[in-house]
Amino acid sequence: MIGDFDSETVIKHLANKLDYPFSKLFGEFIKSCENMLIDPEVLSLVGKIRAKKIKVVVATDNMDSFDRWTSSSLNLKNHFDALLNSYNIKARKNDFDENGNSLFFGDYLSTHKLSPSETILIDDSEDKENLLSNYGVNCRKIEYGTGLKEELRNIL
Repeated sequence: MIGDFDSETVIKHLANKLDYPFSKLFGEFIKSCENMLIDPEVLSLVGKIRAKKIKVVVATDNMDSFDRWTSSSLNLKNHFDALLNSYNIKARKNDFDENGNSLFFGDYLSTHKLSPSETILIDDSEDKENLLSNYGVNCRKIEYGTGLKEELRNIL
């Protein structure tokens, strides 16, 4: 998830372990990436938030597949201000350097002259050891598959 392995390498490994043809498995993997869905109501809420001049960014601990197939099939660049992917950044959301600087969010925050306290992270993952909260990020934990629309409405 931090750029050590591309999709082909991961799928080749799985195909070998499963004794399954790489081309079939890789083809299905690409299809699954391209066929992901996003709730139209989420996009509507994101649009309303952005209309208030509030930046909305996707922050994901993901693979290169997110950029290669998922974000393009969902046209995410037209709906969000930025797409931050651990694969490209080479760090996960909760990775910090020895000085307490966020390896994942630091460059984005610096480029846009934002402090962590000006951000909200809506995520279905725990803020382990309160690293992001201690950094100043307002972390809002949601359950996987639920809660996102409610949190977006709260921002409005």
